[in-house]
Amino acid sequence: MPKKLKIAIIMAGPSSEYEVSLQSGENIYALLKNNRKFSLKRVCLPKSQKETWRLLKRSVKKLQNFDLIFNALHGEFGEDGTIQNFFDNFNIRYTGSGERASKIGMDKILSKKLFQKMGLNVVPAVIFQQGEKIRMIKMKLPLVVKPGHCGSSVGVSIVKDKKELVAALKEGFRYDKVLIIEKYIKGREITCGVVENFQAKKIYPLMPTEIIPRQDEFFNYRAKYTAGATLEITPASLTKNLIKLCQKTAIRAHRAIGCRHYSRTDMILSREKPPLLYVLEINTLPGLTKNSLIPKQTKAAGLEFDKFLEHIIAISLHSSIGRAVAS
Repeated sequence: MPKKLKIAIIMAGPSSEYEVSLQSGENIYALLKNNRKFSLKRVCLPKSQKETWRLLKRSVKKLQNFDLIFNALHGEFGEDGTIQNFFDNFNIRYTGSGERASKIGMDKILSKKLFQKMGLNVVPAVIFQQGEKIRMIKMKLPLVVKPGHCGSSVGVSIVKDKKELVAALKEGFRYDKVLIIEKYIKGREITCGVVENFQAKKIYPLMPTEIIPRQDEFFNYRAKYTAGATLEITPASLTKNLIKLCQKTAIRAHRAIGCRHYSRTDMILSREKPPLLYVLEINTLPGLTKNSLIPKQTKAAGLEFDKFLEHIIAISLHSSIGRAVAS
């Protein structure tokens, strides 16, 4: 009987997305625990960054004994290059993008510049730092205010009048010292995942999903993680040409920042005539919970989610270890 692959599923951690990460990790474990190919271990990192570092430093040798770390972390620490840097330093193999791509993906300012350089449409925006005066914001309302380095729409607000702007800035600064203030684009929210080395394609695009929040104005944290709060249509109700455009855009965004294994790109299709497709951001470690979008998209592509996870494990095992893996 072949030797089982030892895999540690790392989850939780010092992030505003702690709970979502737990759900992703538990879902991965539930889907793979009966798979005879794998011997699984769940590793839950503490909410405290100090305690997390203590645990990781104590556990280096144990982590090195695993064939692979399945990275189910989200947000700060787990998705911004921090944990990737740790793994690379100790030659620990892991799923998902390397340190550099992770840093860029979490940095909405830098990733926006790279998307634009690749010829993708990005929403016009200005950078606003803590301590600046509101009068410096010259853009016309309505606006979108978002932290420069967070995921899962944490701290994001839509501002329709000046009174709302103060509250939106205050909320954004709870999570980051640098905010992005974007022009509000009225349109359809679309997201599309990609997976590498699938169906004989180096980067295979999944079917895009259209997101229609039932109660909220946009796909915010509550809408993302509350069952029934959002209507998610996969594949999106778009023309074939628009579906191809979404898929090509997701592939180009993945390449733009040097992602690996898989990613998911969020976009908005404007209501202009002709409509324009704007890239909002890229998720280098998208959610893998029962309610997440990637499982719905893999199913639409004819790939059951447990098989998708097996595929991610397989391609991750063939990745280089250490600094060479940083995208």
